[in-house]
Formats: sequence, C-alpha cells, structure tokens
Amino acid sequence: MDNRNIFDLMDQHFLKHQEDKKIPGVAYGLIKDGELVHSRGFGQTALDSNTCPDESSVFRIASMTKSFTAAAVLSLRDEGMLSIDIQVDEYAPELATICRTDSGTRITLRHLLSMTSGLATDDPWADRHLDATAQEMNDLYQRGALYAFAPGTHFEYSNLGFALIGRVVERITGRRVRDFVDERFLQPLQMTSTTWDPPTHHEWARPTRVQDGAIIPDGLEPLDDGEIAPMGGLWTTVDDLARWVIWLNQAHHNFDARTAQLSVASRLDMQAMHS
Repeated sequence: MDNRNIFDLMDQHFLKHQEDKKIPGVAYGLIKDGELVHSRGFGQTALDSNTCPDESSVFRIASMTKSFTAAAVLSLRDEGMLSIDIQVDEYAPELATICRTDSGTRITLRHLLSMTSGLATDDPWADRHLDATAQEMNDLYQRGALYAFAPGTHFEYSNLGFALIGRVVERITGRRVRDFVDERFLQPLQMTSTTWDPPTHHEWARPTRVQDGAIIPDGLEPLDDGEIAPMGGLWTTVDDLARWVIWLNQAHHNFDARTAQLSVASRLDMQAMHS
C-alpha cells in the first residue's frame, strides 16, 4: 500500500471518529522516518468559526503534559540531582503527611511516575483545579490523602501524583516545572507554539461539551497554569508535538541529540513499561 492510500485511510478514520464522538474539531499527524509526513484536520476550532483545525492549531494536550514533566525528572536524575527511589518527602518535607501511608510505605518518585503510588484516581477533579495555588495545595497535602492500595502493589492513574512531582522539581531546582521544561526542552526543540498558559495569539480549539446530544460551548474559560499543571497544563500543535515525538524516538536509533538535555537511556526509560 502506498503512502497516499495510507493517508486516505487515516483521513477516513479520523473523520468518522470526529463525527461519531461529536468532537467539534480534530487535528492529527503521521510521523515516519523522523519527520511529519502527513497532517490534516476536520471540523472547527470553535463552534462560531469556519476555521478548520490543522497542524498549527493549538489544543490543550491534557495528560500528554506528563511526558514533559517526567522528562524533567529524568533530566535531573541524569545530572545526579535526585534519585527516583528516594522518598518524595525527603526532597519536599511539606509533603510528609500525604506521602506516608497507612501501610508504612513512603511514596517515591518512581511510584508517582509509574502510577503505582496508591493515590486514588481523581478525574475530573484535577482538570478543574489546574490553577490551584501553592497554598491551596499545601492545605490539601496537610490533610493527607486516600490511598486505594499500598504503594508499589498495583496501578491506578493519579493526576495528583504529578502535582507532587512538580513540587519536588521546584524544591530541587528552585524553579517551577514550566520554567524548567521551557528552557530544557521547548526552546531547544523550537516548540514555539507550546505554552502553559491558555493561548491568546493563535487559532486555538475552544472548550465544548455534549448536552442532550448537541455540542455546546463549555461555558467556562480555560484555567490558567497552577500547581497541578505538571499533570496536564500544556497547549500545543500537531507540528510542535511532532518535534517532541521525533526527538524521543531518536533514542531508539541511539541518536544522542544535544538540542535538548535528556540522555538516550532516559528517553528509552520513558518509553518502557514500568510496574
């Protein structure tokens, strides 16, 4: 099958997905041999717009943000600044209450990165608290948390865990995750359309929801970047995200690109199964 046929099949698939799931607009791309070889979009970036999404349209990428936060942690590990097997509250003492569980096991960065901390699943709570302040999160941490199981024994998705990771990065570097990620990854990879704050100068996908079978505006403005943003705060484009994916995949070819600071071994570690 030649590329044109593959592209046509992709387009048919995403068009059907967009229609079946009542998604106002989608944009997607295909990467092959280290480059973005095909991209397209369907629908609208906003309900009152005739603009069709494309590779330069900005979408909030939600939990794909976690790969950037994880890269920040592993970059610090590469430098010997931290260990992912040291208890989290050793780096951020204010997390002691939430990180010491009934089982007696204290959670580590490895637990948080691999979703084995035992923290209970918290969707969609986290999405509506992206702009939480440091003090609001400190108050939450002091109250402790509900654990679904002893750390290291099972898998359960936790957004709050990545807020804890963000706090550790800040304690180690003296900088917020957003600033560290911008300097270490976004700028070197020339991801110039990728931001932590809601976009104002790009064509961007407006939030919507489905009510009684109809797509309507969400009614709420996108939240600003806050303490929970390391779990899902980034906005980006197909073109920018392709740069990230291509760079990560170069590790499989032992390509040690120094345009951004993360070792081949750590990039491979990010793409391996962990339990």
